[in-house]
Amino acid sequence: MFFASFAVKAQTAETVSELTPVSSNIGKFTKNVPKYRDSILGISYKIEFAVKVGTVNLPDGKKAVAVIIETRTSELVFETVGGQPTARINVYGRITSKDKTTDGFFEEKIIIGATIEELSDVSKMKSVILRRVFALPAGKYQIGVIVRDIITGMRGVKIIKFQIS
Repeated sequence: MFFASFAVKAQTAETVSELTPVSSNIGKFTKNVPKYRDSILGISYKIEFAVKVGTVNLPDGKKAVAVIIETRTSELVFETVGGQPTARINVYGRITSKDKTTDGFFEEKIIIGATIEELSDVSKMKSVILRRVFALPAGKYQIGVIVRDIITGMRGVKIIKFQIS
């Protein structure tokens, strides 16, 4: 489990994460992703977030990919837990290579705490940033990311293609 506060500092040393292998019968990543809609107001309920992918040079001369997932706390629903407003999200990601030699996923549970003052003033609300680094061989890849608010079930889905040379 990953605990986040509003002030997230950049990592000074790279920690390379491992992808969990995906079983062959898992199916398509975005298959049957529910779309939440309010039938009366016609409002779509989904979380907006950004995914950035960049190449990182590791100390041993190998290449890796850094995946940065960022969402605004104003997108989340807070509930009081132990007297403090708290939001909880799950972040799922799946990386596949074009030739299907790499197929793995990662999952992170993030708990975000806030103060009453931060929730009352939207301008004080900041972003939640998750940064993971994966060592991958050269090739073409695709990452699919789902961010889900545990309290409401609202979610957002993004698929990004990238290449490591």
